Amino acid sequence: MIKLRLGCNCSFESVIDFLRIRKKVVVLKEKTHGMQPSLSLNVPRSRHDDYCTGLLSLLPPSTSISNFPPSINLSSSKMASQMLFTLPILNSPSSDKAAGTVVCTSPSSGVYVLTFTSPPDNRLLTPFCQSLLLALDILEFSYPHGVVITTSGIQKFFSNGLDLEHASSTKGFFPNSLFALFRRLLT
Repeated sequence: MIKLRLGCNCSFESVIDFLRIRKKVVVLKEKTHGMQPSLSLNVPRSRHDDYCTGLLSLLPPSTSISNFPPSINLSSSKMASQMLFTLPILNSPSSDKAAGTVVCTSPSSGVYVLTFTSPPDNRLLTPFCQSLLLALDILEFSYPHGVVITTSGIQKFFSNGLDLEHASSTKGFFPNSLFALFRRLLT
């Protein structure tokens, strides 16, 4: 069993998302001790090291962790994340000026983290969707298969959603960008 206790102002959303990707992990308890939530997980013994390493990449530094296997070095695992590539999110298809980036890192073998930053609020625009599609293509065709985790580099927003004006005025936005991205993420 792995027990996690997060610091104040933290949530388990990224941990729960990670666990949904991986099968056979049971969330046994989710409690709140004052301002500190805690979570107990039942992880298959054969996959303990893999889950622990993946979880470490998602947890904030204020997380207290107990019952980790001795083979996992907690101090180095939190910091060890290999940078794989960075893609620009262009202002427009004809522009060469970046409005943001998609950064891919790999905290452990077979775990890929795509961090997108497109200020001010990561809106779903054509360049944003196309950059994410390109990042997924690069991962699929250039790296060993694994788990992809998406996260925002903007603290306030994961994404503030669809820009209706852009979506309605851009020919082919829905089939070529938005639905194409949804299809890639869901399959």
